[in-house]
Amino acid sequence: MQLPESLQPWRQWLEWFAPELVPTLGALLGCISPLLGPFKGAQQGGVPEPDGLGDLRQRGSYERLLTSEWLLADEFADEFLRRASSGEHLFLAPELRARQASRLIVVLFDAGPLQLGGARLVHLALMILLARRAAEHGAQFRWGVLQQEPELFELHSSSQLRRLLDARTYTAVTEVHWQRWQAVLAESPEAASECWLVGQRLPAATSSRVEGVRVLQIQQGLFGEALELQVQPSGTAPIVLPLPDAAAGQRLLKGQFVNEVSVEAHIATSERISLTSPPLISSAGTHVAVRLLDEPGLLVYAIPRAGQKKSAKFKRQLWPRGATPLSVVLQNRQAGAVLSVGDQLRFWQLPRIGAVSRPSREELLAPVGTATLLPAVYLRDFRHSRLFMLTSDRTLAFWMTPSDKSLNAVAPDITHYLDRDVLGMARINDEVLVYASRSAGQLFIRHVTLNATRYDSYALGEGSEVTQVLFSSLPFWRRRFGSCAVQYGHGRRENWTLFSHDSHPQPLARLELAPGCKAIGLLHEVESEQPSLVVIGSDEKSVLLVKSGQTQVLFTATTKILRVSFCPDSTILALITEARELLVYAVSERQVRLKVQSNRKEQVDG
Repeated sequence: MQLPESLQPWRQWLEWFAPELVPTLGALLGCISPLLGPFKGAQQGGVPEPDGLGDLRQRGSYERLLTSEWLLADEFADEFLRRASSGEHLFLAPELRARQASRLIVVLFDAGPLQLGGARLVHLALMILLARRAAEHGAQFRWGVLQQEPELFELHSSSQLRRLLDARTYTAVTEVHWQRWQAVLAESPEAASECWLVGQRLPAATSSRVEGVRVLQIQQGLFGEALELQVQPSGTAPIVLPLPDAAAGQRLLKGQFVNEVSVEAHIATSERISLTSPPLISSAGTHVAVRLLDEPGLLVYAIPRAGQKKSAKFKRQLWPRGATPLSVVLQNRQAGAVLSVGDQLRFWQLPRIGAVSRPSREELLAPVGTATLLPAVYLRDFRHSRLFMLTSDRTLAFWMTPSDKSLNAVAPDITHYLDRDVLGMARINDEVLVYASRSAGQLFIRHVTLNATRYDSYALGEGSEVTQVLFSSLPFWRRRFGSCAVQYGHGRRENWTLFSHDSHPQPLARLELAPGCKAIGLLHEVESEQPSLVVIGSDEKSVLLVKSGQTQVLFTATTKILRVSFCPDSTILALITEARELLVYAVSERQVRLKVQSNRKEQVDG
């Protein structure tokens, strides 16, 4: 893990966390660290202890007077008195050893209701800070919970941090809790050099039977938008700690320190998946499909639900050998495809759409034999269906069932062309498609429905520089304007303009991405006031959420991300990495839902 120089002292502990969580923890560590002050157990102290005999001296206690001097007192009392008055007596001088101060750091946390939310994050950061403090000074580190039976624990892994989070209770700290801990610590064979009490409204430590007690008070700021931290006893003023990023904070409080995958969601397969085709996500976000490398077809996986205990199910779906797929769709668990077979186009597993003659290249630019599949949307109801495909020259073509009577004088057994210069499209539901196209230099958003319902188009202004349009807020698009993002121009820095149902026809925001970053989708979460772009980072390993003034790391893969798909309706993100892994990530839950490890044998995709 790459860390800035300022966070290097805590590398050992920060490596327990996903890279996207490190900035949040790092900010807490940097703010809290100055509060701790110098380590109290580093200096020698206490009453010196004898450690054998040193030399003879003419001053000292008569308890250590030489035996020969006492013999002199018995035989020659006058001489003894003379030597005493003139300071000529000899005394044994013991060798004194300074007692080494204790090198044990103990921290006791208030896990009660007064320490909810952000205060718990301070607890995590303080654990790391004090563990680092102990390691730096050769001390031992132990922690406990004030409300629990006195028992001290080590900090050897992130499981101990989760144990602290799981110790939360509805019981506030009382004097009885502290007295119980004092009794145990006072009887401990090794006294603590530092004993920290962390929480709010803690018992008074001035009359403590335990030495070296220090108190860190954590309480909400006046308006609840920050935390106030103060060390007692100390002459320093309290510090105000801004609340950390909400999404990262929620993951930390849930103990989701890394992008962990449950055993049930982890699958290994001997099948090799193609690295050149992006994953397919079903319209409901329940299934994901990847193209097979060695066979003509797909592996379709059921995406495990949150908390599901059963292993994810999957099945192979193969189209006829000798057919070349131009485009593939996934409707729940059922895949479908437009196949090129000789001089025909055939519709595999797409009911009620019959084969048609393949148009010329000039009419339908859909190259055969390339690794890239063309975007497609499948609409249907119980009577008829239509398949829309966006060709390489941005023509929106479609095919329909023979029973489709919604378009007058349109034959079902030929290829139809709905619009040209189409810059993006999205499936809204089984019966509605929305797309963006350029006409006479202007950009328009239009609807397509199975029953030919008429919608007025939405104008988005000058479109000559538009290169791509992404859609979100799909339920809004059912009958009116939702949310979309429009990319303008080319270059290393992508420029996007965001529109929402509240802002249209005016732009909501304009975003310029960092060099090398690439937007792949638009997310509009319910609690968010503004849509966010889903972006692949310049390192090609991280997935980001970007909106005005804010960038959040969603996920970081261990190897380079080669292909990625995003479904704005279900917020499912599916990606294929260089290690031939399929990863499925639920953005709304900030959780990895599926991880498939394909055969790692090296082979170039054909």
